[in-house]
Amino acid sequence: MKCILFALLLVVSITLTGAGTTQQSVSMQSEENEVTFAVISDPHIGMGELSNTNKMFHYNQDVLMWVIKEINAMNDIDFVLVLGDITKDSEPINHVLAKDLLDTLDVPYFVVPGNHDVNKTYVKGMKKGIEDFVKIYEGHGYQGERSWYSVDPVPGLHLVALDSASDPSLSDTWGGNISKEQLSWLESDLNQSQDKTIIVMSHHALINHTGKNESNWYIGNRNTVKDILRKYGVQIVFTGHLHITDIAEEDGLYDISCPATSTYPLAYRLVKIEGNNITIDTMWYPDEKVRGIAKAEFMQHGWEGTLEEMEGSFSDRYTVIELHKPLQDIKFPLPAEA
Repeated sequence: MKCILFALLLVVSITLTGAGTTQQSVSMQSEENEVTFAVISDPHIGMGELSNTNKMFHYNQDVLMWVIKEINAMNDIDFVLVLGDITKDSEPINHVLAKDLLDTLDVPYFVVPGNHDVNKTYVKGMKKGIEDFVKIYEGHGYQGERSWYSVDPVPGLHLVALDSASDPSLSDTWGGNISKEQLSWLESDLNQSQDKTIIVMSHHALINHTGKNESNWYIGNRNTVKDILRKYGVQIVFTGHLHITDIAEEDGLYDISCPATSTYPLAYRLVKIEGNNITIDTMWYPDEKVRGIAKAEFMQHGWEGTLEEMEGSFSDRYTVIELHKPLQDIKFPLPAEA
């Protein structure tokens, strides 16, 4: 993490066991004043692909299943964020497979669409658009036809899920944008949630990440979005799309770019909010042989210069950020005994 001015603490990787709650109920596993969640990004599930490619189509289902198994084995995970590009190119069969896998999570999960989850004019055979995406993942944040939403996954924590992928202006590009209607809703939603700790999730990035200069990596009208977020004291945004492990800061706003489960180094994030601190941890797929294949696939494209960004520096993989608005001191009810 380059030029970010906050304290770095050593975070020990978490190894816990236990069972979660059912899919439809909000987890009550956390201690008071503490919330823990996982972040999965860019699974790119593609069934039956002839070529493996740098997106590891021959392995990424196994990696996603490993991530899910890891999460289910932890006894303090409250929910999961999925940052889009769930499928190769929004093929119906890949949405079915991806959702079947995600539905094995023992805790609630919340999704946003990526550019590979909506129709694009330059991709043949794509049949699922944003309306279909919302229907497929109904109940995982979506409650109606709108492709963006907010939800309180646990008391005192407000999650805002932005749709950066499906604006009509993006039909022939893989870039991002937030519609005027969504911007108006965002300001209204944040205005009504100022008493809570707020986190935001989006597929496309908001803040410049070193080595990623292509405009299509970012939300086109991101300055407007950032102004709204800062107005209401938002500090933390989780983004995917770049397939890198990086944290960028700009005027008190942090863009936590999350590595993909489908490309090297095959990883996901663990996040804990405890009082005034939010801890970011990064978990790599343990099979070194498969990660070696992923690295080789990536290097075959001549992208060796990006490998360092994908792995991230120590402070991009493990860090603690101080929150201006701490999580409320809430005592979670104990689950009823059977």
